Amino acid sequence: MDIVKLKQPTAEQREKNRKFKIAISYPPMPSEKGIPLLGQNRQFQWFNNPTFIYPMVPAYAASLLKSQGYDVMWDDGIAEEMEPEEWLERLKKFKPNLVAMETKTPVVKRHWKVIDALKEELPDTKVVLFGDHVTAMPEESMENSKVDVVITGGDYDFLLLSVANSYNHKEKLEAGVYYRRKIQDTRYNNQTNPKSQIPNPKKLTANSSKLEAIVKNSGHFLLNHDLDDLPLIDRELTRWELYAYKNGNYKRTPGTYTYFARDCWWGRCAFCLSPEAKITTQNDFVAIGDVVDKKKSLKTLTHKNRYQKITDWHKRIYEGNLIELETHYLAEKLKLTSNHSVFICKSEGKNNPKISGVPAEEVQVGDYLSVPIDKKVKDIQKIKLSDVIAKEILEIKTTKKISQQTIERIESLTRQGASQRQIAKDLKIDRETVRRYLVLSESDELIKKINPLVKKSDKIRFEGGKNKVLDSIKLDNSFLRFVGYYLAEGHVTRIKNRPNSAILGLTFSSNEKEYIKDADDIFRQSFQTSLNVNENKVNHTVQLTLGSSVLARTFELLFGTGSGNKELPAEFMTLPIEKQRQLLTGLFRGDGHVRKERKKGGQELIYSTVSEKLARQVYMLLLRQNIIASFRMPKFGKKTKSQNYSIHIYGKDIQRFFPLPIVIKQQHNQRGFIYKDFAMLPVKNISNQYYRGPVYNITVEDDHSYVVGFFAVKNCSWTTLYPGKDYRKVSVKRALDEVGMLIDKYRVREIMDDSGTFPVGPWLKEFCEGMIERGYNKKIRFDCNMRLKGLKQEDYDLMGKAGFRFILYGLESANQNTLDRINKNLKVEEIEKGVKMAKQGGLEPHITTMMGYPWETLSDAKRTVALSKKLFDKGYVDTLQATIVIPYPGTPLYRECKESGWLTTEDWDEFDQRMAVMKSPLTEKDIKELTQELYKSFMTPRFIWRKIIGIRSLSDIKFLIRAGGKVIGHLADFSARKQNS
Repeated sequence: MDIVKLKQPTAEQREKNRKFKIAISYPPMPSEKGIPLLGQNRQFQWFNNPTFIYPMVPAYAASLLKSQGYDVMWDDGIAEEMEPEEWLERLKKFKPNLVAMETKTPVVKRHWKVIDALKEELPDTKVVLFGDHVTAMPEESMENSKVDVVITGGDYDFLLLSVANSYNHKEKLEAGVYYRRKIQDTRYNNQTNPKSQIPNPKKLTANSSKLEAIVKNSGHFLLNHDLDDLPLIDRELTRWELYAYKNGNYKRTPGTYTYFARDCWWGRCAFCLSPEAKITTQNDFVAIGDVVDKKKSLKTLTHKNRYQKITDWHKRIYEGNLIELETHYLAEKLKLTSNHSVFICKSEGKNNPKISGVPAEEVQVGDYLSVPIDKKVKDIQKIKLSDVIAKEILEIKTTKKISQQTIERIESLTRQGASQRQIAKDLKIDRETVRRYLVLSESDELIKKINPLVKKSDKIRFEGGKNKVLDSIKLDNSFLRFVGYYLAEGHVTRIKNRPNSAILGLTFSSNEKEYIKDADDIFRQSFQTSLNVNENKVNHTVQLTLGSSVLARTFELLFGTGSGNKELPAEFMTLPIEKQRQLLTGLFRGDGHVRKERKKGGQELIYSTVSEKLARQVYMLLLRQNIIASFRMPKFGKKTKSQNYSIHIYGKDIQRFFPLPIVIKQQHNQRGFIYKDFAMLPVKNISNQYYRGPVYNITVEDDHSYVVGFFAVKNCSWTTLYPGKDYRKVSVKRALDEVGMLIDKYRVREIMDDSGTFPVGPWLKEFCEGMIERGYNKKIRFDCNMRLKGLKQEDYDLMGKAGFRFILYGLESANQNTLDRINKNLKVEEIEKGVKMAKQGGLEPHITTMMGYPWETLSDAKRTVALSKKLFDKGYVDTLQATIVIPYPGTPLYRECKESGWLTTEDWDEFDQRMAVMKSPLTEKDIKELTQELYKSFMTPRFIWRKIIGIRSLSDIKFLIRAGGKVIGHLADFSARKQNS
């Protein structure tokens, strides 16, 4: 994806911007539940102990708008601890043209009421909502409130500027915006009167069909902005001091936040495929790189054995290892990044198969990859040749094989009274050509004619043609067998000097008398005409032909011509099994042969073709017959100058097509098996291949999976604010300069960078070395978020020297099943090792854990508590945050809850981490008690003693007092009496 550079306003635009007022607002929300923690960039909580965290992206939005000349007010009624009436009066006094508000799932309903009240008081003010909830469900807020605009995605600083410029300058709107009033949009630039298409927003109803008529969007959001284009946050404008003290993460105050990267770099190497990987669509097998680059709107086969629409396309540059999975039976290797999930059955589960999605890096030799089998049946009783021909325009051209001078001579001699026979003799051309050109000349269609069919009774022919054939053909078993013969042995040829005349033909070996007779009989029965039989004794072949342009054109359109272009229509892939078996019989009779199986005895039936599409289709048809064949792609050699494809059938499966005495031995060790609508193929080899270049993925409607190289894999679901594929970071120099500014100008003593995951690799090394070289490591302490597997001991040692202190890890659970299901790419045994290395580097690890997973039992949950206690007791962890698992809309967990019926409520007010909203083996009381137990887990004598003897300054004492208060507050947050507040 190309990075878009920020455009600067002209002097005239900047002047106009000064008169346009924008408020970035957090309305007060008084509640018995506590203080709303809305400004945190990932999740919402009510806190018993007031905590205010600097909202970074909104702060960037305010700073960016101001840098472009807009009149901006920072309006955080929550951090300022204002009353709602006081907040509203201040906003009315400011008289903003636009108010932008961040929302999250537990408070979105409150914000709808605030918006409606605000529109009553300030009807001309445009209101904008942004955040993770409305990114997942943008239309919901448009339906349930009077909001004017919803911004989706995580770059709402850049998109808010785009919205402002749309209102103020009628500029084109960037992708990712939903709106009900007409704003200039790139997709509607050609409308002559776009305003007339938008009804009065006051007439909006809850009817979804009416909603579609008035709510428009500018397309799926793109995270393609250059973060270095953003100005540094204007700390005075955004009232940084409001967030400098009441924050339990700070050991030293005043503290502040930075935001050097967006999302987690883990997403950078996940969920993608190499560009050549072929995905199965309704009509073809297409390289995923081609699908994404051209944004093809196709339907793809999914793990649920149905075709679903591709809704989004993803591409990024990747450098690292790709995992190659090679199975028995399929020569094509599946190449994908390490945690792209594939659907497998574990080797030990063969007798009781359970198919589930696991990251590629966890697949082991012997596990079974799943190959979906589309077993849908839709019969076709007959086909009309005229309908087939009408689907694709045929231009019959007439002037390319004889000169214009010859044509004019034909016309001249005709006017002189010469007969067609005499003209043909004089000009040395055949009589049929003379007649054809005269017919076209008389109808003023001498240059070309489009689908010139002549119908008479139940037969058709092309104009000027002789051989008439039945228009309606019965699609019975015999005809399907003839189709198989054509796919193997058929061809269409053009007559020299008569480009519009074509011959349908099949070529057999002279000794295939049974097949020759069968094909001739079927043709006579189906088309009520006979084929011409011509034997070539030199080549030992027999040709069956018919000079019919109608039939030749029909077979070209349905099945292709030329060995490399043969294919089956999509409709034939769902014909009844017996009809398809007859098709396969004809196909294997023509292009198949039986040979002794190499190495192990027995026979194999081999079908070969140079048409990749046909080979893949044949393999899928065999799966519908419950036959697991081998799909091979022989290497190029002396005899093969183009890629060949072969399909091998073994053992008793051969008898389905050739119940002949020649097949004596049928020994074959079947390694795979059919389970329901899947073929399960065992993995025989796993390797890693270094790769540098683009990798691709797609998002698929509803099923969120697709089939690539016959195998079922999971897709991307980029519904969160920062879908890892677009991980971006500022330059190291910019980051260091901002740290220096915060030290020199604001006397900040601690900085928390709230990026989803702090940058690693060369970026981290350069940043740490810069902190040391500039002496910042002696003036501040630096905090960040990190993955447990992200760093080595030498990285932690360097971070410790550079002034890093607090490092936050999302541990989430001590159960391997849970870590796998939430794609943590982490083993339980790696947790202790990771925090230990951080501690040895001089850092103070903080872990986050969650309770209430719908698949965890009480004993599972207690393992998480036990591991937390162990880490505290060993001194590897300093602090902890415990929460209840909440399946927010837009996340894979929410989707799984909907599919599995796990949700106990869909009242967004209850999604605030104070009670479980999913069915679980644990009771509500269990979850709350376990959460409290987690907060108590560090209260061991050894841990407390270490903290006491570790006091080195007054700041340490103050921090311990604040931390103690926070713990007491968290215990109150999850107390039983708060449950129903």
